[in-house]
Amino acid sequence: QVTVGVAYGSDVQLVKKLLEDCVRETEGVVADEGITVLFQDFGDSALDFAVSFSVSDGMKSPKIQSEIRFKIDAVFRQHNISIPFPQREITILNR
Repeated sequence: QVTVGVAYGSDVQLVKKLLEDCVRETEGVVADEGITVLFQDFGDSALDFAVSFSVSDGMKSPKIQSEIRFKIDAVFRQHNISIPFPQREITILNR
């Protein structure tokens, strides 16, 4: 499984398709056993997704997950989908 958050306002159907494509195109993924994309939550700073899949060799799972994350980053950049991060606003008062 790989999780990722996208910015509010992103096209969630496009996000789902891109996640499925990234996983399907990765060597070592057993696409015949199914790829599941879940829209998990409306997070504090992102729309949270998880994509689940099976791999042919469990020992290679971390490498496959990493490769999928690289693909997700690249394809999201191509489609102007941003991966947000939490931000905090700090106000300093002079007294």
